[in-house]
Amino acid sequence: MNAQKAKAKQSEAIARASIGRLSDARLAETWMLTNGQPVERKVTILRGWLLEELETRMDRVTTVWEDLFPNEAERDLFDEWLTADSEPGSDYVSPLPYLS
Repeated sequence: MNAQKAKAKQSEAIARASIGRLSDARLAETWMLTNGQPVERKVTILRGWLLEELETRMDRVTTVWEDLFPNEAERDLFDEWLTADSEPGSDYVSPLPYLS
């Protein structure tokens, strides 16, 4: 692996760790701030990392819910968020309600 690739991997690891330390509210806010941004490589990469963290957290919430209520039908909050309708007058849906 050349030095440039090694540095890129290290930068990615630092960025993912930073995203992982965000509160649910800050993660949702950061996601919403990227909405409507020009489609540039750095924005799409950031959105990919944010989306992976959102999916991880929503899966964790689903698992806890199933532990607490084992007779409830399995919930898939991530898919629910992806298919949710936006608020009137808005083009985007905040993931925050699906994280709590």
